Amino acid sequence: GLYGSNANGGVVNLIGIRPTNAAHAAFQLDAGSHSTVAGSAQATGPISDHFGFAVNVGGLSSEGFSNATDADAKGDPQNHEKDGVQRVGANARLEAHDDRGLIYVSGNVQKAEQD
Repeated sequence: GLYGSNANGGVVNLIGIRPTNAAHAAFQLDAGSHSTVAGSAQATGPISDHFGFAVNVGGLSSEGFSNATDADAKGDPQNHEKDGVQRVGANARLEAHDDRGLIYVSGNVQKAEQD
């Protein structure tokens, strides 16, 4: 009922970061097996009394993931499949607000490749 009659298969509700009253920045970097590296960075804050911004970028690169990764006694991954994935994305939001309300413009870009 909330999203209309065309949402009978479900709804994906994407919620990005919003501008904050004070400047804020953060980053994260993760690494794992099969040359897996993932990272993200974000920044948010005010531009002026009535405008704010938020931006986020992130990516993932891996040479493989598989359920056939059990190594033998000598560390040989045996039937490891190199199911590689590379993914990068960014989103941004500019927001204007005053006593009458709020208006914003946002955008999102994604690029992904998977074996």
